[in-house]
Amino acid sequence: FMSTDAATVRITPNGKVDVAHTGASHGQSLETTIAQVVADELGVDFRNVRVLQGDTDVTPFGPGTGGSRSMVILGTAARNAAREVRERMVAIVAHQLEAAPADLVIEDSHVHVAGTPALGMTIAEVAHMAYSSPASLPAGVSPGLEAQVRWAPESWVTWSNACHMCACE
Repeated sequence: FMSTDAATVRITPNGKVDVAHTGASHGQSLETTIAQVVADELGVDFRNVRVLQGDTDVTPFGPGTGGSRSMVILGTAARNAAREVRERMVAIVAHQLEAAPADLVIEDSHVHVAGTPALGMTIAEVAHMAYSSPASLPAGVSPGLEAQVRWAPESWVTWSNACHMCACE
């Protein structure tokens, strides 16, 4: 049985992040771990990441949660979608600041020139520009800050690390 899972990452115009994915947590804490993966990739506080799951009206199509594959496959899809959004944000800010993308960092929801936090933009400012001012975007950069990635492992077998413990008196 081989399947794919997908995640859509969207930075809203207020700088908050939505992640919609094809799984549904049934005890493996996907609502926390997916938020942490995306927050780390985007340079935002994970409390500003809302994870949407189990609602077929807003989530991508997928097989749902099964076994221990969820974080391996969903986590990779979410990370890769966040990476696409990050690259678009960096391209927009680099264009606005006339800086090289390699010179920019994202920390605490702020995209700036490394070592010069005053020279940059908040993620909310970048999002507002991406949605509302398409003419100000660099050539080749699509408006908006969202991406959907569908991912499948190379093998039908995935492995996660876990620990089970029994405390006896």
